[in-house]
Amino acid sequence: MGLPIDGMPTTGLESADPVGVIRTHLNLSESKAKELLKVKKGKECFGNSLIELKKIFEEVPEECHGLSLEPYVKVYLLYLLGQVVFPNTSRTIAAMYLPLLDLQTINDYAWGAAEHGLI
Repeated sequence: MGLPIDGMPTTGLESADPVGVIRTHLNLSESKAKELLKVKKGKECFGNSLIELKKIFEEVPEECHGLSLEPYVKVYLLYLLGQVVFPNTSRTIAAMYLPLLDLQTINDYAWGAAEHGLI
């Protein structure tokens, strides 16, 4: 896929508060953040709700500029990670990847190494 294999490892830290991670990175209410999570093997993660999350952020309002665009970009990247780059049979991806999608540092990670299981 042409993703870099050199750089910081693409390992996130499981947060004790995934709802808080979602609220911080996507500016969603607590109730909406809770709705998007499902429990998989004792951990909360985005499941089929990736599609729901994509629907929420699919249309960017015209008045959205600068930093207010970041949640839209993060959701798009998270969707790509969960559905295209790292697909799995459960169709889930952990919320711990949201902090890795910071637009200032995303290029510093070895996404290609993660894709090929080198990390």
